[in-house]
Amino acid sequence: MSNDDAGLIGRREVKQLLHVKSDVTIWKYCKDGKLPMYRIGRRILFKESEILEAIRINAST
Repeated sequence: MSNDDAGLIGRREVKQLLHVKSDVTIWKYCKDGKLPMYRIGRRILFKESEILEAIRINAST
């Protein structure tokens, strides 16, 4: 199963979706519970649908 098939994306793609440049910002959002993340082995991945939903929720507040 590839990442695209599962809807999983890496931090680079998340940074592009959120328009941020820093990995630290992504990790802070994860730590604060704003972004759900999935650890698969040593990799940290994100579900694109959940990232888009987080954007939608935060845009409406």
